[in-house]
Amino acid sequence: MSVLPAFAVLLGFLLLIGMIDSLHAGFAGTFAALGGPAPRADMPPVCMALTAAPPGGYRWFPNSVSLTPGVVTHGEHGTWYRAVASRNRTLLWRPAGLDSVDIVGHHTPVVRLLARGAHRVGRAGWPGYVHIWDALTSPDWRMDADEIPCAP
Repeated sequence: MSVLPAFAVLLGFLLLIGMIDSLHAGFAGTFAALGGPAPRADMPPVCMALTAAPPGGYRWFPNSVSLTPGVVTHGEHGTWYRAVASRNRTLLWRPAGLDSVDIVGHHTPVVRLLARGAHRVGRAGWPGYVHIWDALTSPDWRMDADEIPCAP
């Protein structure tokens, strides 16, 4: 057997292994960690009713959320503040640039909304993907938020 066919088989095998490995390499999502100004410590809670489009696209989106100024954690991705969602689920939120906020939970999509206004429009999507198939097939959702009175 000549060296050239053996080399071609070895090269083909290495390319196949590389392709398979790249399927599980992890891919960044479309939500950059932007940071932004910290909320005032005396900020009153901001409560919003959330609606995702298309409806039922992701079953774990909360129906409502309350953003508070309470610091939950400081880390390499900035400071995260406490958000309370419907059914008393604890979420996290942070400023995303000068005009938006990110709201996240454990293993949930990122919800990015405008920071101000009675009606706020935004989107939701995954912060990253495990493999290329998720990156190609996972949709982003349109999110609408209407400011509502907070429960006492």
